[in-house]
Amino acid sequence: MEGGGFLHAWIGQVAPMTDAVAPTAFWGGIGEYVQGITVYADNRPEGCGPTGTCIRERYPVIHNDFLHDPQTLPWRDSAAPFGIASAAAFPIERAGEVWGALTIYSDEVDRFGDEDVKLVEKVAEDIGFALDNLDREFRRKRTEEALLESENKFKSFSEQALAGIYIIQDGVFKYVNPKFAQMFGYTVEECLNDMPFKILVYAKDLATVEGQVRRRTSGEAESVHYNFRGLKKNGQIFHVEIYGSAIVYKGKLAATGTILDITERKQAEEALRESEDKFRNLFNNSGVGMFRSRLDGSETLDVNEKFLKIVGMTRAETQGTPSVKFWADPKERDAMVRRLVAKGRVSELEVKMLNKQGEVRDCITSLVLYREQGIVEGTIIDITEHRRMEKELRDSEVRLRQIIDLVPHMIFVKDWDGKYLLVNKAVAEANNTSVSALTGKYHADIHPDSSELQNMLQDDQEVMMTGKMKFIPEEPYTDAHGNRRFHQAIKVPFHIFGDKTPAVLGVAIDITERKLAEGEKKKLEAQLLQSQKVEAIGTLAGGIAHDFNNILQPIIGYTEMALSELSPSSSLRVGLEQVVNASLRAKELIRQILAISRSAQEQQRIPIDISSIIKEALKLLRSSLPTSIEIRTKIQTGVSLADPNQIHQVLMNLCTNAAHAMDDKGILEVRLSPVDLSESDLAGQSIVDLKPGPYLKLSVSDTGAGIDAETMGRIFDPYFTTKEVGKGTGLGLAVVDGIVKRHEGAIAIRSEPGKGSTFSIYIPRVDVESEAAMQVDGPLQRGSERILLVDDEPAVMEMGTRLLERLGYKVTSQTDSVKALEIFRSNPDEFDLVMTDYTMPNLTGMDLAMEVLRIRPDMPIMLCTGFSEKITTDSVKGLGMKLLMKPYGMRQISEAVRKILDAQKGG
Repeated sequence: MEGGGFLHAWIGQVAPMTDAVAPTAFWGGIGEYVQGITVYADNRPEGCGPTGTCIRERYPVIHNDFLHDPQTLPWRDSAAPFGIASAAAFPIERAGEVWGALTIYSDEVDRFGDEDVKLVEKVAEDIGFALDNLDREFRRKRTEEALLESENKFKSFSEQALAGIYIIQDGVFKYVNPKFAQMFGYTVEECLNDMPFKILVYAKDLATVEGQVRRRTSGEAESVHYNFRGLKKNGQIFHVEIYGSAIVYKGKLAATGTILDITERKQAEEALRESEDKFRNLFNNSGVGMFRSRLDGSETLDVNEKFLKIVGMTRAETQGTPSVKFWADPKERDAMVRRLVAKGRVSELEVKMLNKQGEVRDCITSLVLYREQGIVEGTIIDITEHRRMEKELRDSEVRLRQIIDLVPHMIFVKDWDGKYLLVNKAVAEANNTSVSALTGKYHADIHPDSSELQNMLQDDQEVMMTGKMKFIPEEPYTDAHGNRRFHQAIKVPFHIFGDKTPAVLGVAIDITERKLAEGEKKKLEAQLLQSQKVEAIGTLAGGIAHDFNNILQPIIGYTEMALSELSPSSSLRVGLEQVVNASLRAKELIRQILAISRSAQEQQRIPIDISSIIKEALKLLRSSLPTSIEIRTKIQTGVSLADPNQIHQVLMNLCTNAAHAMDDKGILEVRLSPVDLSESDLAGQSIVDLKPGPYLKLSVSDTGAGIDAETMGRIFDPYFTTKEVGKGTGLGLAVVDGIVKRHEGAIAIRSEPGKGSTFSIYIPRVDVESEAAMQVDGPLQRGSERILLVDDEPAVMEMGTRLLERLGYKVTSQTDSVKALEIFRSNPDEFDLVMTDYTMPNLTGMDLAMEVLRIRPDMPIMLCTGFSEKITTDSVKGLGMKLLMKPYGMRQISEAVRKILDAQKGG
């Protein structure tokens, strides 16, 4: 080194596990410098200098301007006193691996040229060669000594050793000492039972260990030194260090070595490193400014990033700068120093400091004096913004109060016991008081309902305990005037004015009006749904009626024709009459289904014998109620101006409710009788909606459970029901109540729990004849006119043809409406009447009729249909046509045809 004109040199070795480079030899009086610096071989800042880079990259690294090269920043301050101006580092290889580095320093900038590099590179190679030779010599000597030792002596030593000793051959343990087995939690016998060494290695380190074993057993390496993580029998992971070598065991290469548990050492190293990192991170990343300076203010020794930010300077600008320059008022600093010298420390002293721009900053400082060194360490907190914000906060409090008082919703803050810490004007008004009077009072002082108070207090305390927001969609509340209101509230945990005492902040909205509107909306939606259900039933019923009546038509027609040919004493007459009666019952059943499906349509009140409606309804009920319910009736005649469908619905609803009340077992009694109600009668039954006069009384009684007083007050409320979910809508009695009131009637109820119930309906009675049509037997009406009969159902067409011909008419029949029109168009004067089905493919009955009238406007036309909502008697009459409903019998068709033909002649 002296001959090369170099200043200093040292050799450093890399620690495999930590990548730290430790000095093993040095020259030139640089020992203090080398032992005082930190060098690593990885990518951290302490590993990016010449020594670390050359080890990592495996080539020479030159820094010809050491004190100004960015890569040498970690050592720059330490190197300057030793006159280091340039540096060169050269990797040293040992056994093919980078073992360390040779680092040389010069006091000249740009000292290292190509020739110097080649020269020193050769020296590094020689050092490496020497180290390899030393290793080889060392291994050779150890091998010779090992061969001289007897196996018993080896075992004796091994079994008393404090380190684990092992021999691995063919991937399994051939020998382990007791310490080795103890270290891994096994017995010696378990380890020597062909145990693979792999099971003692942590999975992530297995590749490394396998490689090191393979290098020895293949002859690639005679000795190794490495660390890895072991795996104990109980699954515990620990750190071990291996010093291993290759041996010949029983004539074959094997891997042997000693193993040390270095877990505690690793933990200590890691703890030390973490402590150092923590301190440095704490210092640099602290949220307060930190500094070290001379007591006399002559020099600033160290500062952290926060301090630099406060004074607006770079680290280089603060290094060596007199600390007195950072204080805005020298007298203030002198007073602070006197206090510090007297007490040894100063805590939270408010001072004024200067930044680089000359701005005065309000700060709080705490100082500690190290007297022997004359050093001051302290912290600085910039409170300039805090002071400004305090002023703004005071100003904003006034604005905030104005704002929250303008908010129409209730805003409040309460503590654990329900005391109001803050309220706005809306809360005060809701409680009929003022903001000042309410603040500081407890909720219990102003709230009259203890149950509501308890629920609100539980919600408040839940929010404070859990620290989580709570949304209360509906909160009942009785206001200061005794009115029941509903609030929707959001409550969140809150700490007022920095106080750590838990509180709750709430915002409440009065949703009383909205709740009422939503209730009304739900009622309307339910009514709409019910209407849609009825409409769907009507559509289904119409389809059934059309098809079923077409089926009944030929049955009734052919049977009546057969009956007309039989003598009164014929044995066949009884059976055929039963067919007619059964068909008429089917026809009546269809009419009843249609009547129910139309119950939601517009009310049509006509004089009607109520007894006939009751009898029809009871027939339908009998088929739908279980046989365990006995139906008793006492029905008198009586006429009322009523809508038959709605009266039918009233009876069906009442009887269905009665059956449910009896749990499908008991006696159902229906009565109808005319009554004359006087003032005393009305008063005795608490009927206030009626005037004295003639009425019909319809009573429905059951032997069910009866109705208690509380339920009695709500039975007519829409959607109120005592039935299980899915078994009732709560609309039945509400509908009954509405229908009865529209008929200018009233309902009286008599019921006791356990004794059944009686619902009595009173509707006005009229003294006129009902519109119920009465059929009168007599001779069938006949004729000889010419009729064009059109029906797309062959069976119906054939039956109609025979029936009309039997009545004496000349009939031209056709199932295709288009062909029928062609027949008519070819000779329109050939016919006296056109009878056509309403529903037909291609050309409907109405379309056919309109075409016929266009050809011959005076032609009588009869439309026949099993069911259609699109046509009525009145609608076809306006078009000059007649309507005949299927199924029809001989008498019905004979009278209908004769009536339309006679009307044409008379007109």
